[in-house]
Amino acid sequence: MHLPIGGKFMNKQYTIIAIMGKAGSGKDTLCHALLEEPEFLNAKPIISCTTRPIRDNETDGVDYHFLTNEEFTD
Repeated sequence: MHLPIGGKFMNKQYTIIAIMGKAGSGKDTLCHALLEEPEFLNAKPIISCTTRPIRDNETDGVDYHFLTNEEFTD
């Protein structure tokens, strides 16, 4: 899989790809699939912060950094 970025293929050392969409649109599924592709062998996901409660199937520091409102505003 090759993703054109600005007319060039991803071959730079530091490329950031942002996957955005509505809740339930498949962002996590897409990210997990991309990270299994050979071109993304050394890719690291960026873990977002959230103040919402953790869900049963989530792990703090893996899926999100779960913060209190106070921690988030500091």
